[in-house]
Formats: sequence, structure tokens, C-alpha cells
Amino acid sequence: RRIEAITQNLANLGTTGFKRFLPVTNTTGQGAKATAQTNLVTDWSQGELRRTGNPLDLALDGQGFFELQTPKGPVYTRAGTFRLDEQGVLQNEDGFAVSWDGGSGALQAVGAPIVVDPRGVVRQGDAEVGRVKVVDFDDKSSLVRIGSAAWAAPRGLQTKPADPTVHQGALEQANTNSMDELVSMVVAQRHFENSTTVMRTIDQTYKRLNQPK
Repeated sequence: RRIEAITQNLANLGTTGFKRFLPVTNTTGQGAKATAQTNLVTDWSQGELRRTGNPLDLALDGQGFFELQTPKGPVYTRAGTFRLDEQGVLQNEDGFAVSWDGGSGALQAVGAPIVVDPRGVVRQGDAEVGRVKVVDFDDKSSLVRIGSAAWAAPRGLQTKPADPTVHQGALEQANTNSMDELVSMVVAQRHFENSTTVMRTIDQTYKRLNQPK
């Protein structure tokens, strides 16, 4: 499970808004009846912001998610690589529309420059279009990961308002570090090799004990 987490983290080093997998081991029982189980949870720590200069690229500094509208319902992401379609709909790379607070924002595909302030309020020229919807959850552990950088909320999990700083012309990078992951991989492989050696030794011991005298 640890190798699985590290592999996923290394594969998504360049994925905008990716949150690394973190292996967590829980032990139940005591003594000979003790059992250990490792699960993969999400590390929600902030990723580094990288300037792009693209006015439609948005990054969140702080807790929260952009909300996207999909045919299967809303999904939530930290990946703010957005664009405008011919009708002026703000959408992500997969063509899912970005949600707005209090309704939909009407942008002009060809028009005045678009400016987004730190609160997520969008203006085009002198006109205020609206505020990009940013939400959060009290219990993010219940979110279901979809792909590399998007999550769906199970039925009954309610959103709450969020107020991170919105940076225009920037993207949040994956919150994983290649060197840290490679070191973790070496450690995990050594632990696995040590465990294999122990099992082999135990097996050989049982064989010697069971040999006819």
C-alpha cells in the first residue's frame, strides 16, 4: 500500500491541484491477536503556487475547492486551469462549467480584459460579472477522489462557504516532492525485503522442526 501511494504521487508530480496520497497504518488488538491495516488518505496541505500569466488560470491559497458542474452532479477541484467557450462560459479543461455564487456569470468570449480579485470576484472591463463559487467541507475525509485532482461529495455531505485567497494568473502545483517520495520508496522497499527475509527464516525453521529424526 505504501508503494502504491508513492507510485501515484510520483506519477502526478506535474498534475495541477493534485493532493498526495498518504499511507496511514492503524493497529487493532494486542499481542498475538494484533493486526495492522494500511489505508491511503489524502494530504490536504497547500501546494506551491506557480505564476502562469494566463488571466483565466486561478489558484487557491487556503482551504476550499472550486465547484464544477458535471452531468453527474457537482465535483470539486483545486485545479484552476480554466478557459472560455464560444458562449462565454467559464469551464475547466474537460468542459465542465465553473459554478458561481448566486447563479451564473455571463462573460464575453471576446471583450474587455477579465480581472479576478483575491475574493474571487470577477470583473470584465467596468462590469462586475459575479463571484466564482468556492466551498469547503467539515469532513474532507468523506470525499471520493475522481481522477487525479477532483472529488465528489457523497450524499448528505454538505458544503460550507470558504474564503481562501484567489490568485489570478497562477496555478497550484501538486503538494508532493520527488525527492521525498523517492526516499520513502527506498525505505518501503527495504521494509518489504526485511519482512520477506523474516518470513523465509520462519519457514525454514518450521521445515527443520518437522523433519523426521
